Amino acid sequence: DVNIGQITFIEDPHTLKEIVVTAIPPKVVIKEDTFQYNAAAYRVPEGSTIEALVKKLPGAELSEDGTIKINGKQVKKILVDGKEFMVGDTKTALKNIPTSIVNNIKAYDKQSDLSRVTGVNDGEEETVLDFGIKKGMNKGFFSNIDLSLGTTSRYAERGMAAYFNDKFKVMGFASANNTNDMSFGGGPRGGFGAVQQGLNA
Repeated sequence: DVNIGQITFIEDPHTLKEIVVTAIPPKVVIKEDTFQYNAAAYRVPEGSTIEALVKKLPGAELSEDGTIKINGKQVKKILVDGKEFMVGDTKTALKNIPTSIVNNIKAYDKQSDLSRVTGVNDGEEETVLDFGIKKGMNKGFFSNIDLSLGTTSRYAERGMAAYFNDKFKVMGFASANNTNDMSFGGGPRGGFGAVQQGLNA
């Protein structure tokens, strides 16, 4: 030990400018058998539908016909806040739900419809994607309209409108074109029509 005498410190205060702390949210969290993806961690173009978001998810595969696979398992259903949405038509749901209202996505296996109805586990499970809606955005009205014009008098017009609340979800679709496209999800079918999503009481 060396005695170096008395040291005097002089106060010299400085005012720091604004400090911004930026945190990077985890992209995916695994809880038991559920993969939970944070939608905010994936950048997609403004105005995108959930199709663009699903393409960004690790382990996700999306084919032209709308088939979705998560970690090699085919997704049978799309849920919104735990309730079935566009039953049997994952492609239309992918192309019409806006990314801006989605908070998180859960991928998990659930019992088959037969097991849930009968109460007897038949050993069959189905992989689902469950889209959690941001707080305050699970109620209200939203719509999406696409208009296209081309050479030789070609046209394609498609519209969607939806209303959500706590007890039910209603979606309507209309499409008119002369490009041989009858699907509401942009697939190789075609024509004019309207579909209403059933009530989820």
